[in-house]
Amino acid sequence: MTSTISKRHPRDPAEQRKERQRFRNCRK
Repeated sequence: MTSTISKRHPRDPAEQRKERQRFRNCRK
């Protein structure tokens, strides 16, 4: 399962930070 996600989402510090902020905004 992690393999598919890792392939779809490249392990990038900038991308991970953006996704985290987006998730926080959506939860708000």
